[in-house]
Amino acid sequence: MGLASDLKGHIRGVLIANEVGNFLVEALVDKNYNSSLISAFVAGLAQLGRENLGKLHEISIKGEEMNLEVTIRENLMMISIFDPNVEMSDIQEEGPAVLDYFYEVYKNDLENWDGNQEIFEDFTRALRERIQNLLKRTVESKEALFSKLFSVSIKRK
Repeated sequence: MGLASDLKGHIRGVLIANEVGNFLVEALVDKNYNSSLISAFVAGLAQLGRENLGKLHEISIKGEEMNLEVTIRENLMMISIFDPNVEMSDIQEEGPAVLDYFYEVYKNDLENWDGNQEIFEDFTRALRERIQNLLKRTVESKEALFSKLFSVSIKRK
């Protein structure tokens, strides 16, 4: 199965953008999202935070149909887009590490970035694989729980 069919209904995508809202990495499952608009919106919230609250490290937006979890580090933002029923702990645990790794790999490229997103293609591919592995782990744990519940119900008969 492809990325979109495997992840639909769970993780909808991950964006990495700079502090002014230009997206650098786009790993979207649901192509109905406008990456530029989302990253500009989050950059605006981060700017509002800097001017009124001090530098933000995280932004969480919970909606009826989707949630956004934003990690902010090194003038970069990782925006995770997912369904409301997705377990937040995995995203909150891995977000900072993913963003730190991206920064370490591309910090020299980021200093003079000219808008060419192709330089981040290897990272985009790796991120898509990571999302698939995360989903597989989620699906396997749900299947194991179902299997356990099913076997318990059979033993009771």
